[in-house]
Amino acid sequence: MLVLLLVSIRPLTSTATTVADLEHYVYLSQPQLTDTVAAVVVNSKRIDLYDHDGTRIDSLESPRGSITQLTAHATQPELFFLASDTNNRRQVFRWNHAHATVQQLTSFDAGVLLFSLGHDALYLAVNSGRLNAKTHDPIQFHDLYQQTIATRETTPLLQNQPLRITSLDVAPDEQSLLFAAHRDEPIWYPVDYDIFLFDTTNRSLTTLVERPAMDAAPRFSPDGSRFLYLSANGVPGWGYQLQPRIYDFATGSDTPLAIRPPDDCRIATWVNNHTVQYLSVAGMQQRLITQTTGATPQETQFPSPHYIENYASRGATTLLLSVHIDEPEELSFFMGNTLRWRTHYNKQTRDLPRGATVPIAWQSGEQTIHGLLTFPVHYDANKRYPLILNLHGGPADVYTERFSGYPYFLPVQVMAHRGAFVLRPNPRGSAGWGLQFRRANIGDWGGGDVDDVIAGVDFAIAHYAVDTNELSVAGWSYGGYLSAMAISRYPERFRRAIIGAGITNLTSYINSTLYTGFAESYMGDLDQLPLLIERSPLFYTKSVQAEVLLIHGTRDRIVPYAQGIEYYNALLKHGVRVHFDSYPFAHSYRHSGDTAKLQQRVVDFLLPE
Repeated sequence: MLVLLLVSIRPLTSTATTVADLEHYVYLSQPQLTDTVAAVVVNSKRIDLYDHDGTRIDSLESPRGSITQLTAHATQPELFFLASDTNNRRQVFRWNHAHATVQQLTSFDAGVLLFSLGHDALYLAVNSGRLNAKTHDPIQFHDLYQQTIATRETTPLLQNQPLRITSLDVAPDEQSLLFAAHRDEPIWYPVDYDIFLFDTTNRSLTTLVERPAMDAAPRFSPDGSRFLYLSANGVPGWGYQLQPRIYDFATGSDTPLAIRPPDDCRIATWVNNHTVQYLSVAGMQQRLITQTTGATPQETQFPSPHYIENYASRGATTLLLSVHIDEPEELSFFMGNTLRWRTHYNKQTRDLPRGATVPIAWQSGEQTIHGLLTFPVHYDANKRYPLILNLHGGPADVYTERFSGYPYFLPVQVMAHRGAFVLRPNPRGSAGWGLQFRRANIGDWGGGDVDDVIAGVDFAIAHYAVDTNELSVAGWSYGGYLSAMAISRYPERFRRAIIGAGITNLTSYINSTLYTGFAESYMGDLDQLPLLIERSPLFYTKSVQAEVLLIHGTRDRIVPYAQGIEYYNALLKHGVRVHFDSYPFAHSYRHSGDTAKLQQRVVDFLLPE
């Protein structure tokens, strides 16, 4: 299937979008909704509070550090959240917005990982601080505690267990806790989690769901008789897709919900004892699905199509964090499906002129590949423009119809203002098109996925005004790996390439990364050495013709810094024009303080003025 879209360019001013403009972007997260107020976290550092008429009635700056796990009390005018104490340890804080008071409630030496809020108590997953016996890494496992909010009396519930906890929920009667955890193995980033039930009265621990795969985010039903969770349904490794399931305590039945293919589910919550809601990625959209027991899942309809980032529901009201290709993220309050009000945090960014962004699709062998194409500002079909192929990470990430002016590693709209196309493809292995598509790159990294993105470039050249002498490719993490493979397999196609935190040598990566088992779940271990060599960019540096910019964080332990050094030295030996920029961050550049500098470097390298 080939999809060709005609582009109408919106009226533009002469102002050009720059990297400096991206610093004004406002990030919203963690919406909360009660019977009287709505709350949202702004730029991870502030909580804004609204009444149901859309009037902002109060704000609270973080005591220290980022705000996470914002949780509204069911009956009191209180918000609970995690922030940092004076020793930079994560602790639980309480904001009583009626009395304008903020209190730090916990004081654990190694900090709090997660909490669940009871009627008058906190249930806590706490970093144990114990050294792992095998790796000697601290804060590897977690303990459970109960703390009475009024007196702050703390009671240990479960200790000295080799558990890596990722979610925690307390039952309505507070007699038990549900949590997802990885058990026993000293792995930093495990992918197989089981579901456990802890009885707070007799202190017993029971494994309820045990599969060699991802099972996550259990949530009690309002009456406590069942729980909802997300499951990979026993599909091992990293190439999985999540589906909501419901476990019944009385019968022991564990029933998957009948999702609509190719849904890949995210956040899941109870509406009432018989109805659930969840976010589902399908193609390049993320939708809010409502499903009642025994009924067909239904997309929750809102007046205008948006990509829904997050939500909170209470009765007939819904609070959405949503975006669109031409709309940055905002908070919207709905009564039923009627929009009552919407915020304007990102008005300054929204009003910047932009190049048009359209979804397109093309064929790559038997696969239909989808992606997004952003046009140069002031596009003229009679001229020719550079094209930048921008590859996502994962590999199971996905480019969606989110705002095109978002401050990505490669700032799309800044590139459009410098007169370039930006193509963002979703090759095989991406989320959003079903489990078979997501697993289509197993045993084939750097093979069919590279063919998919090259077919996208060819499609753009055939249908739009692309200058074939000005093709570049860039990506971060797995996108960096894919970029390196693209300039290895198609050396004559690309003039410039950016390899951001990319794997370059699978043979050394497998035993040096903290992502234990990640590459192996796709490509096998060192028993598959010939394949690993064949699919490692390091062994193709002799053929590279593009000018290369390597970017890597010196503290990266997911794709170790040495991966960049290996590739840099190999390129130098073969006379490739190569640059290596090191930054003092880990695998992610976000919140490092170097984002604007990195983005400007990317823009200037790919599109020098």
